[in-house]
Amino acid sequence: MRRRTVRRLALATVTIAGTGCIGDLTVATTHVPDQQLALSVRREHAHWFLAEYKRTAILETPERHLSCVLPMDTGGTVRINVYRATPTRYILRDRFGALEIAPDRRADCGDLPVSAVSGTFVGAFDVVDGRWQFLTSSERGELAFAPPE
Repeated sequence: MRRRTVRRLALATVTIAGTGCIGDLTVATTHVPDQQLALSVRREHAHWFLAEYKRTAILETPERHLSCVLPMDTGGTVRINVYRATPTRYILRDRFGALEIAPDRRADCGDLPVSAVSGTFVGAFDVVDGRWQFLTSSERGELAFAPPE
């Protein structure tokens, strides 16, 4: 009887502790004052035990609020490089692919082949010292992605 109670308590503790991570949300944002733009990437825990995240890119202007669902980070993807193709068109690139987000597009965003990534590197969304944040190109230079396996 006592063993069964201890097992149940242990299982309940793990379950309660684990479910606290699901839905935890972190957001990193960069502002482009000359264009009145804010570009953010939101990460939300998708699994209570594994380092898996649902990711959403958000571009805000005074006129529009764009939201693009990025491929799920199933662990190890973390960094997203950001390139400015035009003053209002941005390309987000991670190790799996690239996505374009721009307020003048009909749809909020569109997939791009990695070979089509062009523009000026402006920074990267990344985890540094355990914190999800945006690092400008002056804080850290562009880091290349390893070729997919």
